[in-house]
Amino acid sequence: MTAVLEINDIGLLLSLDAEPIFESPGYAMLDDREIVVGADALAQSRLQPNRIQNRFWDQLSMEELPKPMGQARNYADLAYAHLKSLSSRLLAEGERKVIFSVPGTYDRQQLALLLGMAKECGLDVVGLVDTAVAASPHAVPGHNLYFLDIFLHRTILTELQQGVRLKRTRVDVLGNIGMSTLNDRWANRIADLFVSETRFDPMHVAQTEQVLYDHLGGWLRELDSVGAAELELPTGRKSYQVTAKRERVLEATNAHFRQIAEQINTRIGSNGPVALQISHRVAALPGLSKELEQQIDCQIIELEREAAARGAVRHGEHLVQGGKGVRFVTSVPWSLDSASPISTTTPGPDPTSTAQTAVPAAAASPLPPPSPPRPRLPSHAVVHGIAHPLNRHDTRLDALIGLPAGSDAATITLRVVEDGVLVDPGTAQLHHKRRQLDGVAVFGIGDRITLPDGEELLLIEVAGENGS
Repeated sequence: MTAVLEINDIGLLLSLDAEPIFESPGYAMLDDREIVVGADALAQSRLQPNRIQNRFWDQLSMEELPKPMGQARNYADLAYAHLKSLSSRLLAEGERKVIFSVPGTYDRQQLALLLGMAKECGLDVVGLVDTAVAASPHAVPGHNLYFLDIFLHRTILTELQQGVRLKRTRVDVLGNIGMSTLNDRWANRIADLFVSETRFDPMHVAQTEQVLYDHLGGWLRELDSVGAAELELPTGRKSYQVTAKRERVLEATNAHFRQIAEQINTRIGSNGPVALQISHRVAALPGLSKELEQQIDCQIIELEREAAARGAVRHGEHLVQGGKGVRFVTSVPWSLDSASPISTTTPGPDPTSTAQTAVPAAAASPLPPPSPPRPRLPSHAVVHGIAHPLNRHDTRLDALIGLPAGSDAATITLRVVEDGVLVDPGTAQLHHKRRQLDGVAVFGIGDRITLPDGEELLLIEVAGENGS
């Protein structure tokens, strides 16, 4: 089987042999010191907005979060938690090898970070490809080819050059219009309808606001399909109903869609016929396809949900480098025969043009490890003269040593992070160099922490651990 994970924070899509098996939105929530991800976090996004983060895939980096979320201190920590959850699904299927289909906006540092996280999750990334390149199913001779996709916080237009190879030549971000903004506009417009017709404001209480957002997708599909619908909002004690018309609701995003179409027109210019491929996410936006047809002189091609996964499987032999390391592929063999899509058994590349030499120079060389090199990290905690191994998951002190039931020391957790061991005192009083810890802190090799019973916890590195 060939596993493909498409990175898009509207929903990270995991497929096996091009068949989607699981999709998880790019949301994370802090819940009692635990990080909850995916649909479970999304379901709480309006109930507990201060505990929600949904920019970690968009801003993938070691940059600190606006505010810490439990043990997570940066965007990469949350992305790792989400990827870990997805990897468990894949490992449960007996698969470790995976091809990543990624946004064209990811730079070399983000790609290297992604590969490092995947390795920590137990995955073996055998291929890395731009989603626009992977998703393009077949040639459109005589046309300038583009790919349009939308994410939670941005919309991306990719220019593709057709020839003996399909090459990514340009990636443009069309402002900061993303699915999050569009959903907010539609939700507020529907809330206004409830206020005007029933005097009930769904946005006034977090519970009903969450219910509105939970129903939003279904309501929009119904409106787009039949033009009008009875929208019912249950609140527990009673339900409220309003009659909504398609034009009244969808006009809330007209200005955004017009802006997207205008920016596309600016970028494609007037250099011949245009074929605009749109992802299934874009195709599902009510009103956008119509706006594109009206504003842009182009042929619109709607792609299927599994388009990127199918492309990754189809071009698998050109993505997987064997023992040569992982390369970011932005160019694949192509056929200008428009009679049929490229077959699964694509002929080998032209001898004078390989997948490695055809991609831009920045993508052609092997991805470097994150720089600077990681510092030496503690691998064990010594308590009562016994060295206990640590890892990158929260380890409670009572799991290392025997502690009385109800002991405050049982709430202490330790976790290996990028620059040391993160110690969370919980409800216990810990001291370092005779000073009480006010909260979580990071310690290195040789640091001693005094536990509530006066015993010391010593952080050490054992030879042969942590790659030493």
